[in-house]
Amino acid sequence: MVIDFIRASELLARTGHIILPDKPSIPHRPEAVVRGDPNPCKIVQAVLVLNFKHFRQTTTAAGGQICWVKNENEVDGALQQQYTEVNLNLRKKTLKNPMPEELRRVCSGLHKKIANDRVLLHFVSRGLPEPADVGRFATGRRARTVSVEDIHRWVGSKVLLVLDFSRAGLMIETLGDGRKLRDDTIIMAACRKDEELKACPNGPADLFTSCLTTPLRMALRYHLIKSGPMLGMSDERLVDVPGRLSQRPTMKGELNWILTAILDAIAWDSFDSETFGRFYRQDAVMASLFRNFLLADRVMPLFGAHPMTFPALKTCAYHHIWQHWDYVLDMAFTQRQDQLQFGSPVHPFPFFEQQMKAFEVWLSGGVVSHPQQLPIILQTLLSPSYRMRALDLLAKFTADVPNAVDMFLQLDMFPYLVKIIKTGFKRFASPLLKICTNVLAVDLGCRELLQIDRTWPHFQKTFDTSDPKMIASDEDRANALFILARLLQGHPEAQRIAREQGFVKVCMNLLLAAPKIRQWSLLCLGCYWEDNVEGRMHADSAEAHELVLMALDDDVAEVRAAAVWAMSTFVTADFDWSIRMTWKVAAEINSTVRKLYLVAIQQVVLHRLAEIRRLFENQAMQVSSPIMRFLNVLRKDPNPPVVAELKLDGTKRGNTWNGRSKSKQFCLQKDSSMKLKQPPQHLALNPCEDSLVLATGSLLLWRSLNSTNELTWHAENAPTNTTVTSLQFINTSHETPVLAGYSDGTVRLWHTTRQTSPLASFRARDEPFPTDDLHLGWQRHAERIVAAGEHAQLWDVRAERKIADLPSGCDLPVTAVTCSTTDSTFALGYRDGHSRIIDVRLPEVCISVIPAHRAGRAVVASSIRGEDSSLAICLEGGAFCRIDRRYPERPLTSWQVDRESSLAAIHPTAPLVGFGGARGVCLYNVDGDVQGKLKMGHAATAMTFHQDQIQLVVGGGDGKVSLYSNRKNTLW
Repeated sequence: MVIDFIRASELLARTGHIILPDKPSIPHRPEAVVRGDPNPCKIVQAVLVLNFKHFRQTTTAAGGQICWVKNENEVDGALQQQYTEVNLNLRKKTLKNPMPEELRRVCSGLHKKIANDRVLLHFVSRGLPEPADVGRFATGRRARTVSVEDIHRWVGSKVLLVLDFSRAGLMIETLGDGRKLRDDTIIMAACRKDEELKACPNGPADLFTSCLTTPLRMALRYHLIKSGPMLGMSDERLVDVPGRLSQRPTMKGELNWILTAILDAIAWDSFDSETFGRFYRQDAVMASLFRNFLLADRVMPLFGAHPMTFPALKTCAYHHIWQHWDYVLDMAFTQRQDQLQFGSPVHPFPFFEQQMKAFEVWLSGGVVSHPQQLPIILQTLLSPSYRMRALDLLAKFTADVPNAVDMFLQLDMFPYLVKIIKTGFKRFASPLLKICTNVLAVDLGCRELLQIDRTWPHFQKTFDTSDPKMIASDEDRANALFILARLLQGHPEAQRIAREQGFVKVCMNLLLAAPKIRQWSLLCLGCYWEDNVEGRMHADSAEAHELVLMALDDDVAEVRAAAVWAMSTFVTADFDWSIRMTWKVAAEINSTVRKLYLVAIQQVVLHRLAEIRRLFENQAMQVSSPIMRFLNVLRKDPNPPVVAELKLDGTKRGNTWNGRSKSKQFCLQKDSSMKLKQPPQHLALNPCEDSLVLATGSLLLWRSLNSTNELTWHAENAPTNTTVTSLQFINTSHETPVLAGYSDGTVRLWHTTRQTSPLASFRARDEPFPTDDLHLGWQRHAERIVAAGEHAQLWDVRAERKIADLPSGCDLPVTAVTCSTTDSTFALGYRDGHSRIIDVRLPEVCISVIPAHRAGRAVVASSIRGEDSSLAICLEGGAFCRIDRRYPERPLTSWQVDRESSLAAIHPTAPLVGFGGARGVCLYNVDGDVQGKLKMGHAATAMTFHQDQIQLVVGGGDGKVSLYSNRKNTLW
């Protein structure tokens, strides 16, 4: 089923962006998705090194075979052919008995060819001296030695070493301690450091190599040796099954297919997602070798050897899934015996049918753990006879199972899916659309894996009614529209493809279909032309927006809501279209449509701010303007969420202070309080979770608002008289640490869950004993810190260095710093009351000087606004002024309150100002009207607002800290 549109509409109304959420029954955990390295290194070159001192003597005990041949001159060609079956595109080079100098020359020559990819070096050595304890092994007839470190240095890149000789495990135990060496090197060793390689009766002498490169042949021989006597079978012809590995309908091809599925399932069930992604999904050659290593791990202990790897993998020799493989081989040997004796025909094995049935039972049972059969279901997609059933099972799996999409991505199923879309979409359209819908609903990042340029035409064929082979239900078409909407969402390349494919005409034709089709067609149109000038021009020429406007009269509320949102992305600053939409929505009963209308009209308001301001100031225009009349109606809307959207309480979209602030009354109530031993000097509320940080002296106290959990941080190596002078939470792309400035000129970043040491610390002041306080500001978009006192500096957090010393322009110290949330500008307030607007992108740096409107009073708080080019300033003694940065000489607003006020705070988004002093705290709007008074038993020592919510935290001289909010919550 397509995701419920009502939930999407509510999110649209709150954010102004299309958000197609995941289903409630699927608790997605993004951190569980392991996609591997975004630029994984691949194995593109193999160097096969053969060292035989006495070939015939070495192979006598093994039937005279190495690489399944008896002639020494044919071994190199046989090994190359075996690796060709591993991967057809792998470049191969064989060296026979090379001296270290020749090996070095070949390895060094690979460096320029492989770039950042990985080299595979496969050593097969027999009859040479065993490796020494110092970590070197012999090569060449003269048995000169090399080490893993030598090979890594010669290749100059990442290496996968396959070591097939006695005591090969010694190379792992003596591997150097260099981090790069250990990170770049992967080793497969045939045995442990104290083990000798024994020959396999009637098999090859290179048992380990045979397991890695000819797994089916080795698995058949192992089963004949181990289980043949119990089954009464000993005929060597049983292992010579007919067919070809690449042809799945033959017995050999089907057995190889089943073995691949078995090995993949064992790896999936045995290893964590990171290990599985690295060794079994990052590269085809590595995946094949590590799958086959699981076979070697099972086979070789029978002959006294235990293979090893670096990094180490746990043994899977006794995994219960091997029982399925033994059962398949029992059936294969029985069929082969009947074929040899009686000429009986060969029948397909029921393995995949049984596994699909087991997966179906698992789905119906509601088991929480991941399914063991999932990699096997992936293999069934390769067979046309199983494909439809497998896709149906995967559609149900991605729809009903928690974290199904995570598992889907870990197994790298998208390449299989894309191939089926490109080759058989018409036949398998319904399950394919369901799977893509479920995946894209959870993870939008997967759309790049869909190869939009190749799959878009197939998705659009869902709406082709002229094709008799393309019969799609309404659910299929709704799913297809959902997929296309997700592909279009903020994706210029997809928008270009849609324009070339005539997608606008398709959506226009669908506006007469079923309600769900109509609503998703409208959402597709909105995604198509959002932030797309060419798309809007193309839609305008096709008059698509006229049909969208007509959809505002639709009988279904969800369709009307989709139409309002689509128009909101189309009209932007167009007043005429906004007025036409206003008349349509004015009589709307559905609250979702009204909320979405506010999202739409917001775009017009932001683009036509000057005209809207004049409308507010002109009473007559308010009466005559349909937009103003409708907004006034919505002010008294019976639905609280609609009123909340209209009032813009500062929690969502960066409210502007222009307009009539008197219409917004802030009534703050005390939610909770706590008592400290000392009065706090600074406070900060976490913008992302319910917690705060308090500063007393040099100590920082973190406190959760939902529990009694708390942490205390102490600035190490700081003078005893050091105090915190600046405190705030900062938003980064990963977490919300605490930024603290100290009186000794140091800056520290503290993690909210670790108290041992700061995340980072540095000195922002050159003076050993600075005389003025250090004030900090945070530029969220650039992730930079502004540090100012006697001088101003700019520090880049990502680059971890200072990038600029800013000219102050005067000799007075800075007393306040504020940064814009919309651009790279910031403001510095000085002791004499004047301020300076700084933009480091410009040559002049200082773009505006704000004169002191109350001479002699220091700036104690300020807030820079990007939407209306204004700067709000609080001065000592209860003075406030708001100044247009473009015209700094004349303030927009200026007023004076209690002259005893020593503290001030300005809300970052709401029109709310607080002054604190000996009598408590008084709140004002930007016009100076009193909004509330907070009485305290002692003088206020610290106060701050929440960055987004209407919350105020105040600390008093008695150590009491109180939290006030415009809604009642139980916090402590």
